[in-house]
Amino acid sequence: MRSDIENFCNLCKTCEAFQKAVPKHRAPLQSIQTDRPFQLVCTDITELPVTSVGNRYVLVVQDHFTKYANAYAMSDQKAATVAQLLCERYIPEHGVPEELLSDQGRQYESEIIHTICQRLQMTKKITSPYCPRGNGMVERFNRTLKEQLARLIQDYGGEWDHYLPAVVLSFNSTPHSSTGYSPYFLAHGREPRLPANVHISSPKVSDCPQNYGSELATRMDAAFETVVLHHKEQRQKREYYYDKDTRFRPYACGNLVWIDDPTTQRQKLSPNWTGPFKVVSVDEKGLLYKLVDVKYPQAATRVIHYDRLKPYRSSTDTLPTDVSQSVFPPNRDTLPRYTALSGSLPWLFGQTAAAQTSGTTRSLPSSPRNPTGLISHQPTQPPPSLPPSGGAVITRHGRTVRKPQRLLL
Repeated sequence: MRSDIENFCNLCKTCEAFQKAVPKHRAPLQSIQTDRPFQLVCTDITELPVTSVGNRYVLVVQDHFTKYANAYAMSDQKAATVAQLLCERYIPEHGVPEELLSDQGRQYESEIIHTICQRLQMTKKITSPYCPRGNGMVERFNRTLKEQLARLIQDYGGEWDHYLPAVVLSFNSTPHSSTGYSPYFLAHGREPRLPANVHISSPKVSDCPQNYGSELATRMDAAFETVVLHHKEQRQKREYYYDKDTRFRPYACGNLVWIDDPTTQRQKLSPNWTGPFKVVSVDEKGLLYKLVDVKYPQAATRVIHYDRLKPYRSSTDTLPTDVSQSVFPPNRDTLPRYTALSGSLPWLFGQTAAAQTSGTTRSLPSSPRNPTGLISHQPTQPPPSLPPSGGAVITRHGRTVRKPQRLLL
C-alpha cells in the first residue's frame, strides 16, 4: 500500500506542476575560454531609478579576457540607442571585437544590431533564454556596480549617473581575482594615473622609445600568459565546487519533460512548470534541447536549457492541453459524478450549481447561504418562532434539537 500511495503521489499532474525546482538537478558548469583581449565582448542592460535628466538604464559592455568594463547611461533601451552607443562610443575607443555575446533581448535581436555585426564581421552569440549564468561575468559586474553606486549615494547624496564614470574607473583600476592584473593594465599596457597618484611619484619608464616598445611587448606577453594560467586555475576551481553536488542525467529524443516557465510564475497561485513537451533533438553536450508541445505539435519549437527542464512522470493517457487550464478550473469529466451530501454534481469555478434529480440536471437558484450547491434541500416554510412542547426546537434545516432535561424545570 505504501508503494501504491507513493506512486499515486508521484504521478499526480497537479503536484508535478506546482513542485519547486530541485537546486542540484542541473547541468555541469560550462566556462567560456578566451586567450586574447577583445576576442569576446559581453553586453547587458540593467535598470536603475530614473534620474532628473531621464537616465534609467545602463548599457554594460565588458571584455571577457581583460575584464575591462564600460558602462553608459541611457534614457531608454531601444535598439537604436544601443547601436548608437556601440558604434559611436565603444568601438571608436576599443576597436571591433571578434564576438559579441548578449541575452535574447529584443534590442539585441533587432535588425540593426544584426546588420552592424554583419558589416563589421562580428560573430553574434546569444545565451539560453532565462539562463543568466550564460552571461555570468556581466551579471556579476552589474551587482558590483549597483552596490558601489548605492554606497556613494548613501554617503554623499546625488544621483547614480553622476558617479557612474568614477565607479567604472575604480573597477578597471583594481586587480581582478581571476587575472591577477587590473583590467586597465591588460587593456592599455600600463596602470592608470589616478587622482591619488598626484602626490606619488610615477614609475620610471624607458627614455628610449624603441626600448619602451620592446619592454612593453615583453611585459604584455608575460602578463597574457599569466592571465591564461589564472583563468585556467579559476575555471577548474569553479567547476569543481559547482559540479560537486550536481546531478546530470541528459534526456533522449522522445522523452517527455516539464518546462520551468518564469512568465507564468509572475502571477500568484500559478503553476511552476508547463508541459508536457517532447524532446525532438539534443545538442552534443546534452545542454540544449529542442522541444515541441505534445498537444500542439503545429506550434513553434522551443530551445530550452537543461537547467529549466525536469522529467514528466505523470500518465500519458490524458495529457493536458495546458497546465493552468487543467488545474483552474477542473474538468467536469474528471470529477466524481455525485457528492455524498445530496447527490448533486460538484460546483465548478465560474459555473452555477447543479443537482441531479430523476436523471436530469436542473439549475439551483444562487443563494449566499448555499454558495456551493452541495445541499439541495431548501425549507419551504420558516421555522416556528416558539419551540414546541417538551423543549424541542426545529432548526431552519429541519432538524429537531431537544434541550437537556436538567433545564426543563
